[in-house]
Amino acid sequence: MNTETLAGATGASGCATPINRGRRRRARAASASSADLSSGVGTPVLMTVEDVAQMLCTTPKAIYAMKGRGQLPGVTRIGTRVLFRRDVLVKWLDHNCTPSPQENGR
Repeated sequence: MNTETLAGATGASGCATPINRGRRRRARAASASSADLSSGVGTPVLMTVEDVAQMLCTTPKAIYAMKGRGQLPGVTRIGTRVLFRRDVLVKWLDHNCTPSPQENGR
C-alpha cells in the first residue's frame, strides 16, 4: 500500500488523513462523521474492512489482523469479501468502552 499521512491533518472522524498515491479508490458520495457512525445514520448494514478501519481510526491491515485473532465481532464472508455487521460492531464498541474520569464523577 503506497500511502503517506499528512502531518497534523485530520479527517471528519479525527483520524490522520492519508494521501493516496498511485492507487485508485472508489469515490464516496458523502463522508460520515464519527457521530453518524455511532448512530448508524448514513452507514450500510454491512461494512467493508476499509469502512471499519476508518471507523476505528486504524488501517485495513490492523482490521484483518484483529479479525484473524477473533477480536472483532460481526464478521461475515460473502465469497471472498470480508464484511462486518455494523449493528453488532457498534454494540460491541459500546459494551467495551471505558468511562472517562469525568463520567466516573472524579
